[in-house]
Amino acid sequence: MGVAPNATIVNLKVATADGTTTVSAVIDALGWIVENHTYSGTTIRVLNLAFAADPSIPYGLDPLAFAVEQVWFSGVAVVAAAGNAGATATSMASPAYDPYVISVGASDPVGTRSSSDDVVASFSSSGSAIRFPDVLAPGVSVEGLRNPGSFIDWLYPEGRVGDRFFRGSGTSQSTAVVSGAVALLFSKYPSLTPDGAKYALKRGALKIVNAPAILAGSGVIKLDRSKDAAEKASKNPANYAQAWPVSAPVYVPVTAGGSTVGGSSGTVDPYAGSPFVARRWTSAGWTGDIAETDYWLARRWTGASWDGRRWTDAGWTAGAWASAFWGEDVAPDALTAP
Repeated sequence: MGVAPNATIVNLKVATADGTTTVSAVIDALGWIVENHTYSGTTIRVLNLAFAADPSIPYGLDPLAFAVEQVWFSGVAVVAAAGNAGATATSMASPAYDPYVISVGASDPVGTRSSSDDVVASFSSSGSAIRFPDVLAPGVSVEGLRNPGSFIDWLYPEGRVGDRFFRGSGTSQSTAVVSGAVALLFSKYPSLTPDGAKYALKRGALKIVNAPAILAGSGVIKLDRSKDAAEKASKNPANYAQAWPVSAPVYVPVTAGGSTVGGSSGTVDPYAGSPFVARRWTSAGWTGDIAETDYWLARRWTGASWDGRRWTDAGWTAGAWASAFWGEDVAPDALTAP
């Protein structure tokens, strides 16, 4: 089952059982990928980021965006969820708003097999006039493997499909679909670059009728329509390189005792938002209503995890920020696997 069933998955744990995490934990994991993506015969070509942080500052000043760019420039395609703030959003989430990722919104197949009648999912985040979702992929009532006894399995038993599967909605689900599609492109065209893969997906996407690009991007991915573009991009990668401004290394002053740190402070949702809060996770037809528990309201994702107290941990100390990941020569163990 899955878009790329023969792909090998390398899982980097950055969050607790209920999804709580810190930016520093995520950045440490990104650094590990840069250092180890070709280690010991294991080649990591695609990074799936199914979480969303509040884009409170421009991507060029965002430490998380800078870290993601280093992964992209190392040859690993980064696929990130646009977020679930809906059509009224004025920006995608971080790091999806960074142009050096493949940003993914959600489409709604409206219960049919054909893509011709797809619409943009009601929860899928809009972007800005400058940066909006690159592509869409199905994100409504998507079935995946169930993790029995997990937090989400316990909190939303109505999402279970038999004993083996679990159904959910959100741009996180769409992101996983696109990550699998990128893995297939890399398998078919090994010399394809992240920039080339992004170009091919956008080139082959099927536009959604009457949906503005700021919400739907290039449309729903169609791999069969992307093959020719991927082949061309794999033969002449320089012709398809992006030329967006890159982020600058951001050194954040951290003081003992919990001073608030400027930058990407905000909320984070590893499951990319509102589908865990309201009707998307209710039973049967995924309509109706469900109580908004403290675990999935915004306040659950604020507080200690994102204020200065948590920004003072090892992930933000000089050792991690001075490593080769940030462009300076230090001992190879400056960053450790999470």
